[in-house]
Amino acid sequence: MKAKPKATRKRTSQKRAKAFTGAHALLLFPSGEDHKATLDLMRRFSAAARYAYNRLLQGWSREALKRENGPLRIFFGLNTRYADDAVMKAQALLDSAQERGEDPRKVVFGGRRLFETLKRGHLSGKPLKRLKREWKEKRQGLLYSRGDKTKGGNLNLRLLVKEGALWLRINLGDGSYAHALVKTSHPNLNALVERIHAFLPYNVELSLKEGKVHATFTWEEEPAPLVATKENGVLALDVNSDPYHLALALVSPDGNLKRHLTLSLEPVDRAKNRGAKELVLWKIAHEVVSLALEHGVAVATERLRYLRKSRRGDGSGRAFRRKQHRFAYASLLRKVHSLAGKRGVQVVEVNPLKCCPEFGPPQERGQGV
Repeated sequence: MKAKPKATRKRTSQKRAKAFTGAHALLLFPSGEDHKATLDLMRRFSAAARYAYNRLLQGWSREALKRENGPLRIFFGLNTRYADDAVMKAQALLDSAQERGEDPRKVVFGGRRLFETLKRGHLSGKPLKRLKREWKEKRQGLLYSRGDKTKGGNLNLRLLVKEGALWLRINLGDGSYAHALVKTSHPNLNALVERIHAFLPYNVELSLKEGKVHATFTWEEEPAPLVATKENGVLALDVNSDPYHLALALVSPDGNLKRHLTLSLEPVDRAKNRGAKELVLWKIAHEVVSLALEHGVAVATERLRYLRKSRRGDGSGRAFRRKQHRFAYASLLRKVHSLAGKRGVQVVEVNPLKCCPEFGPPQERGQGV
């Protein structure tokens, strides 16, 4: 009996060695029907997780619980992926209890502290009502869907970018969907949006607190092995203002130019809002990284730490300032670097003083070669 917790503890420590990061958000439902349907799905998923936990204690296998005609599908109306996620949640709770040396048969869904407080029966009125609501939310307010890179992110709980806003599409399990607006200012929001545009997997867990649905997005960060390096050459890029485009130059390892082309940035200016502009920039970043992968070369960019912006009265002229302020160069470089790192493309950053001295710090301008 003691060997199993030790094996479980070793396996759990190996999982924790992986680096996970995430973001937290509040979900806002424009439709009352979508909100009601989501709460019902969370209630059924929570019940399925409790059912799966008890069946695992009885020796049932994961495959038997999640199969097409299995009990989770029939009793709780979940699709196969939701059923598998419910079993996974139950298994994680079982492993945790065994790791701590506790009796897994005495696990209380909803929390032992709340259970013991309610059992005492010493509360009444608003405190009792508040405690019962918290107990109900703990037991019935769970929905989880793991990410899958073969499905382009997350199949059941998928994040979508629409008109500059972030939405969560919730698969209700019967062929219909509910939609909720994702409201967050989490510092990892940009990293999450990058994963959405790069079609990388992310896990989503919904929880209920004080009548509001909260979402937690988590993902594992693993550096991809380099498949395109500077030993095969580089793909250099730079932005020009007139015409507004991205200039690309494919250079061989010996420094000879093999190919050059341009990608227009005019659609960035024509974008109706910030979200649409970001989408265009992501598409351009995908084209750049795909071209580097096609030729197996690294991406060479400027190492930008300071971008000077002209102001009225400095003699630069209105036309020049208009062109300068519309530059989305830094944003585009961040997207290219992010995608390159995730797809195994080496990034080489070059000192901008060697080519564009006017963009350097004030004390170093004019020192370029």
